[in-house]
Amino acid sequence: MSIEKIKTFILYVLVLLSAFLTWQLWVYQPYLETLKNIELVKKYTVGKEESLSDIIRPEQVVLHVNNQHLSTFDTGHHSPFYEKLLEASFDNFRDKSLDPEAREELLSLLERKDSLEFIFPTAISMEMYAQLFEFNDEQSTLQLVDRIIIYEDNNRTMARFISYTEGSFIEARLINQSFAHYNKLVEEESQAYERFFMEILNEAKPPVYLPEKPVNITGYDTYPPPLDEDEFMHALFNDISFVRKSSDTGGETLYTDGSHELKVNNQLQSLIYINPSRNNENETDTESSIVKSFRFINGHGGWTDPFVLYNWTPRNINEINYRLIFNGYPSFGSPASKIEIEWQGAEVLKYERSLLSIERSISPTPRGETTLSSGYEIMDYLKSNSKYEISKVNKIAIGYSITTQSTRLSFTPTWFVNYQGKWEALMESKQLTYEAGERWPYGLE
Repeated sequence: MSIEKIKTFILYVLVLLSAFLTWQLWVYQPYLETLKNIELVKKYTVGKEESLSDIIRPEQVVLHVNNQHLSTFDTGHHSPFYEKLLEASFDNFRDKSLDPEAREELLSLLERKDSLEFIFPTAISMEMYAQLFEFNDEQSTLQLVDRIIIYEDNNRTMARFISYTEGSFIEARLINQSFAHYNKLVEEESQAYERFFMEILNEAKPPVYLPEKPVNITGYDTYPPPLDEDEFMHALFNDISFVRKSSDTGGETLYTDGSHELKVNNQLQSLIYINPSRNNENETDTESSIVKSFRFINGHGGWTDPFVLYNWTPRNINEINYRLIFNGYPSFGSPASKIEIEWQGAEVLKYERSLLSIERSISPTPRGETTLSSGYEIMDYLKSNSKYEISKVNKIAIGYSITTQSTRLSFTPTWFVNYQGKWEALMESKQLTYEAGERWPYGLE
């Protein structure tokens, strides 16, 4: 066979092969049904995701009606008013000084004019509120707003965003709601509210509102099951193939990939995730730290129970605290009562939480009602107790103290006081030391 014939044959084969491959490309269809059923990346979630408005909620709503103050510490009764507020649109923002004259005018408004007051557990920026409400104008740059007051002035529905810390407030107009909408809600919901009285603890601080009569609240026992620590391990580490597990005799399990650590305390059923890296970025922007921590928890469905933003400390390392709401009240005194995050720049540095889920318990067992002292009795106690300087009291509230015995968590109704920035329980008994290591002071006797 000549060289020319061999070349012709090879060329003929290549042409046929090219035609065959082209035809295959034209007629090929992947088996899409199979691909649909392949989970390429598994997203590990331990609970559920929440919206920002589920996490940022008022701790108290006060109805200033007919020269009375009506309120309740049961946050379950706040929802109708807060949901209405979330629908509001605002414009015509004006910055004003909260000087002594303005404070007197504000107190007069609360005492004499019908209005609604929304009190939040911690102060946040106007930029944060802009993510909850619709703002149609440029708003102020106030960073520490923790109260919103809705009222009527010359047939206009108005709002005040109050910052006692910064000595300023913002006045704005509601453009899509009349005050009649709120009056209608007051008529429908006020039966769940009791008469409260206003107490001025310090001229430089906002007033507190306390019940005129003793309060009856039911205590509960719960038996929450532990969450699967492996789910947290998969959710918090980028590549689990690098993760190594070790245990010690003290009941602690350690997971590490060489740069991050996940410590599980099997006795307390709690965990701490640590990212030891540090950067020098000085971030004090509330939107960055609060929203990023919220998204971090949302990213692995970390809301295993109802939690609300309860405290934010603006420092080089931002400390963010989310608190468990049980039966409508905040809870204290156990790892199960809170989620704590330290955040810097774009990174979470520490993530501390419980492995117990109250919502996954068998129905809580009622332990009978507890009658808590009236607000007047609480004020008499604080003023007569040399331990307290009344001007350093920030807040007074009702919540649940949690005690642990084996697999049981007991929720006991209790008065709490925020004194010099820290929450303390006013107990009916002597000093109480929680298994979580939190030590509460002597209380009411």
